[in-house]
Amino acid sequence: MTGVAQKIETDCVLAVDPGRKKCGLAVVSSSQGILHREVVKCEEFVSAFRDLYKHHNPYHVLLGSSTGSKEIAQAILEEVNVEAELVDEKHTTEMAKFRYFKEFPPRGLWRLVPIGLQTPPTCYDDFAAVVLAERYLEEQANGH
Repeated sequence: MTGVAQKIETDCVLAVDPGRKKCGLAVVSSSQGILHREVVKCEEFVSAFRDLYKHHNPYHVLLGSSTGSKEIAQAILEEVNVEAELVDEKHTTEMAKFRYFKEFPPRGLWRLVPIGLQTPPTCYDDFAAVVLAERYLEEQANGH
C-alpha cells in the first residue's frame, strides 16, 4: 500500500436549507436514505457543515436558493472550496412538514387532526434539507 490517500466514492449529497437564524442540514444517500439531519444556528453553520462534509464526503452540495443563500454559498466556498448548486426551494416547507410527521406521527388526540392543520412542535428545517436532497437524487436517477 502506498502513502497516497484515495478519495472514497460516495453516493450521498449534502443539502442545506438556509435561513436568517438557523439552517437545516441533511446528508442523504441514494442507496441508504437519510444518513444525517440537523438544524443549526447560523453562527454554528460553518463548523457543522465542515464536519459533515469531511465525515460523509458527499459528491455534491445543494443549497436552497431562498433567504440567506448568498452568504451561506460564500461560506461553503471559503470553507471547503466547493461551489454549492443553488436549487429551487418551491414547496419544500410544506413537504418538510409532511416528512416530519411521517417520521414522528402525531399521538393521542392529535392523530385525529389532519396533518395539513398541524405544525411540528420543533424546528423542521432539517427535513426541508432532506426534501431538497431527495428531490435532487430522484431527478438524477430519472436522468434529468
